[in-house]
Amino acid sequence: MPLEFRAPGVALRIDELLERARPSRGASRVVREGRLRWARTFGAGAAWQPGAEVRDLRASAPPGAAFWLDDASDLPPASPAPEGDTFELELPALPWRSGVVPVRGGSRFTFEVIEQSGDRARVRFACEGEGAARVRSWAAQAGAPAIGDLAHGGTLAGLGEPLFARDGTLRISDAAARALGRGHPWLTRDRESEDEGRFAPGALVELRSRAGDSRGRARIEGGPQLVARIWSARGAEESRAGARKPASIEERALRAFARREKLLASGETDAVRLVHGEADALPGLFVDRFASALRVIVAGRAALPLWERASAVLASALAKQLGAEASALLVLALRPAPPGELECVRLVAGPTPPEPLVVSEGALRFRVDLGLGEPVRARPGVGFFTDQRANRQRVASRVRAGGRYLNLFAHTGAFSAALLAAGAGDVTSVDLSAPYLAQLEENLERAGLAGERHRSVRRDARRFVAELPDGERFDGIVLDPPTAAAAGRSFWSARGGLGELVEHCLRHLAPRGFLLVSCNDRSVRGTQLREVIAAAAACAATPVRVADAAPSPDSPNLRGFPEGAAFKGLLVERAR
Repeated sequence: MPLEFRAPGVALRIDELLERARPSRGASRVVREGRLRWARTFGAGAAWQPGAEVRDLRASAPPGAAFWLDDASDLPPASPAPEGDTFELELPALPWRSGVVPVRGGSRFTFEVIEQSGDRARVRFACEGEGAARVRSWAAQAGAPAIGDLAHGGTLAGLGEPLFARDGTLRISDAAARALGRGHPWLTRDRESEDEGRFAPGALVELRSRAGDSRGRARIEGGPQLVARIWSARGAEESRAGARKPASIEERALRAFARREKLLASGETDAVRLVHGEADALPGLFVDRFASALRVIVAGRAALPLWERASAVLASALAKQLGAEASALLVLALRPAPPGELECVRLVAGPTPPEPLVVSEGALRFRVDLGLGEPVRARPGVGFFTDQRANRQRVASRVRAGGRYLNLFAHTGAFSAALLAAGAGDVTSVDLSAPYLAQLEENLERAGLAGERHRSVRRDARRFVAELPDGERFDGIVLDPPTAAAAGRSFWSARGGLGELVEHCLRHLAPRGFLLVSCNDRSVRGTQLREVIAAAAACAATPVRVADAAPSPDSPNLRGFPEGAAFKGLLVERAR
């Protein structure tokens, strides 16, 4: 097998590159015998396609280009092999500061970032058993092969040289240009667009069509399918009189804060989404305010250069409003991620939030878990969903005094609390998780709503509603299932199983009762959800009226960007 290695993020000639890879071993002979081939060249030209031989010693290697070297067997080690149980390696910058990685045979290794500057990090590894042998391959899995580790695709960059190109132009296909022209904020992988591998995640690049037209700027994501996220649309970067400079990170964060200012000042709630990714022009970044704490979620590598500056101005704005210092927690919710227990949650500013941390919504009170107690779990949720606030208000406004209501997949009971506070006479909350139900009871107790009007049932919600007696009816049902769930040996997904579940609910809905349906599966579009409802209503022989039940305004979405929606929601009312 040939050895693959990568050039640094600066232009080098082929002879300079080979001198680094195999010092004093005859670069000209390697090229003359056709033993050096292009692996990835980022659309550099027809002659430089994968597998093509490199024939010109004085040719310029594109920054970050990858090569195959067929005479790898006689190469000396690119860098000394790790010795002992503890050693340090220089890697491209890692998002995670520390972690524990199990390896086969029961051994493991730990890592800790000692120093990080620019696109490099110095990382200390401590190994048990055979752990040392796995370190380099793990670093490559993490997208950060050790510098000089040619066997795992590492770069040949020297000291002081950038590992990746810091800016530049990325050529995109006509199909990609058309998608961006329609306003979609993602650039996805296709065969006709250039490879983005020479750029670091988060790098800001100019997008140009095959004809050379500007398509705006984007930040590199570098995922298996998602290549980049749009930073500024076509035209904002064109050098012409009157052209506006794209807003800075700080300006975008403050604009997002200003959009929520009325809600923040209303006193209605202290649990608000302050930044919702692409909809707030901060792609891949989500920020939630919970009381005096900010939870900053990095959901994409394109957001890695954004979070620190954005969270600093948001924390300052919140502190000014509160009259007290705000806390900020970072949550690295990056996928794919390398194996191991990685530090994904950490406090980055301000005091440690109180435990328990309680947020308010009107007269209701809910405990939230920011995740500091389990820093290796990048949970998107905290036990309370701000994006369902508008739907809690919708169902509460439809409560009949003394009526019966059912909350399926009840989670920690926010909908149950809203129904009880609105005057429901009987609410049944069903969930398979004992910890969720315990927190539900705690939330009801905190709001003074615990008592005979409420019943918790620990059971699979699908089986519960399927086995209800034929004549049992509810004035309202909340159906907010997870995207997928396992119960014992069975597995359920919203994509295939939602229709049957909706049908069961409709059969147990009282005349003029309501059914709130929420779907979190991003592959299911709003029109498809309406079709599911219509088919289920036909099977249940139940005439219905359907209205949108969109997420709360502080979780907005861009038109034509279903991937960015928090969920799809519909409010179904039985006509008779």
